[in-house]
Amino acid sequence: MISTSTKVIVVLFGGRSRLLGSISDHVAAIIDAMLPCELSGQAIAEILYGGVNPSDKLPITYPKDSTNATTPYNHRRRS
Repeated sequence: MISTSTKVIVVLFGGRSRLLGSISDHVAAIIDAMLPCELSGQAIAEILYGGVNPSDKLPITYPKDSTNATTPYNHRRRS
């Protein structure tokens, strides 16, 4: 879909950061829904259609790659 020049918006669900890689370079927007409740579909639709302008700061950081990750990624403990 990205190759068709259609505007793509990524909606992330989950209460943790993840490696996004180069996806942020190819999409129009990224919405972090965190851990939504029963009315999350309506809330996200209101954001997408301009009914609400979300403005807040994220409580977590999204690193560009694993070298910038603040938490161990694919880290194995030595015994």
